[in-house]
Amino acid sequence: MTQKGRSPLCIWCKHLILERGIHISKCKAFSEEIPEEIWELEYDHREPHPDDNGIQFEKVTNYDDLMIPVRKGFTDDQLDFIYSQDIERLNEWRRAGFIKPPMDE
Repeated sequence: MTQKGRSPLCIWCKHLILERGIHISKCKAFSEEIPEEIWELEYDHREPHPDDNGIQFEKVTNYDDLMIPVRKGFTDDQLDFIYSQDIERLNEWRRAGFIKPPMDE
């Protein structure tokens, strides 16, 4: 579904912490690394996860605050469109049962 080691949802989150020079990303929600099922997009972290300390995905409010260089070369309108496409795909995969938890219809 996604490239290993990259979660489209995490890159948009204000809680993502990237450590320079290290490939592993951390999140304010988790005391250790981001759980593999979230990082590999097998779990939708817009929903509570047992290990998230009550912190779920929250989209950045300012694209200049993105923790990865996805901003370069894109306008805010283009980033809004890319984000909406990621969310649409995520919802589609949840409805199909590819991503936990199941989506209520």
